[in-house]
Amino acid sequence: DFNLKKFSVKAEYDTIQSFILKDSVFYLMKKQKNIDLVNSNFEILQSIEADSIITNTPGNYFILCRNTKKILTNPYLLIYPNEFDNIYTSTYYNDIEYILVERNLKLGIVNQKGEIIIPLKYDNAYQYFSEYIDGILYFNLILDNKLYIINTKGKVIKKTSVNNYYLLQKKN
Repeated sequence: DFNLKKFSVKAEYDTIQSFILKDSVFYLMKKQKNIDLVNSNFEILQSIEADSIITNTPGNYFILCRNTKKILTNPYLLIYPNEFDNIYTSTYYNDIEYILVERNLKLGIVNQKGEIIIPLKYDNAYQYFSEYIDGILYFNLILDNKLYIINTKGKVIKKTSVNNYYLLQKKN
């Protein structure tokens, strides 16, 4: 056993990882198939059934693994209801984090609350899954060799062939 401030960590934990989000320290403490999320006051915020801690991302969430599925979670919103096969990258726009995720070989976008913004139906993402045009964020997703440019509300703004989009990019 060892003490961290007023909190005693029992030897029953397999691993303990610390991380910082929004200038606050949090701890992920793994014990068998359970991970406790603990705040800087050493209060358990949530216990999550999961096999492993995959990563602490640069965003406001971290990724856990449960039965080969990946789980997004964070200390502020608790566990997200959706499980994903892969969680790729994220971008911020107007204080909202948008995350590119995959389930059953299909891609989509969720926000930092785990809400699906763009349905998981796309085959691939363009080289840069997001871009700013005139100061507005758009996502570039591919379905049936067509490129869909989609806004942050999930509305398709433009649909074109992937080859045409490459040509448009080369001109600029």
